[in-house]
Amino acid sequence: MNREEKSEYGGSAEDLFKCCVNLACITRNSDLQKDALGQLAAFMQSNETIKRDAVAGGDEDFANYCLGLDRVAMALRGEISMWLALKADRPDDAWTEVVTAETAYAEAIRARENFEPMQQQIERLDEVERVVFPSQVYLSVGTVVRSKICSICGQEYEKCDHISGKPYRGELCHTILRNIVPNHVAIVAEPANKMCRVVYFDVEGGRRNRMTWKVEPKPEGTAIDPEGGLVAAGILATAHPEY
Repeated sequence: MNREEKSEYGGSAEDLFKCCVNLACITRNSDLQKDALGQLAAFMQSNETIKRDAVAGGDEDFANYCLGLDRVAMALRGEISMWLALKADRPDDAWTEVVTAETAYAEAIRARENFEPMQQQIERLDEVERVVFPSQVYLSVGTVVRSKICSICGQEYEKCDHISGKPYRGELCHTILRNIVPNHVAIVAEPANKMCRVVYFDVEGGRRNRMTWKVEPKPEGTAIDPEGGLVAAGILATAHPEY
């Protein structure tokens, strides 16, 4: 793409995003929101093709710009999906979507400098978390990691020149963990991953969902503490939605 074509492409993406931002609230019609999700999915698919063409043509800056656009689209998709999930009485799914949106906005900021205003969107979603959702009990797993592989070059991370979190040819570098040995689980106030949290805890007659507060039957084979201690179920690790 030449400079004019890039400008037109960015402008059309911004127009789509503005329309979707307008639909990212709970009062909007669900059919309109679902249509917006379809438009975002179509954009992400075509944007991926354009990004690959930029990489093939050696235009790393534009490839990173496309990466940022992809992450903004992913974030908007998460926001709208969050409200749809809440309207459908699926608060646990809604939590997954809002955390996905926050993560995507943060990655857009890392992709290219012109996405720094997305920090305001992260702060807005933090406020949504505080007002809409109950407080969470976050979990963190301590591990011994014997090997970290660079996602960009495939080498041992300590031996390559790439930096985790930085963009390279339209992709954010991250480390792929190998030979992991769990060490401990801790409750933390500021988690690295907000999806890692206590989901259920045992009560008389079943287990209580921390999000809905509803008591549900225990699944067969659920562990029982013979000493009568509190038994909880939670999420200890997740994968990035794209990895």
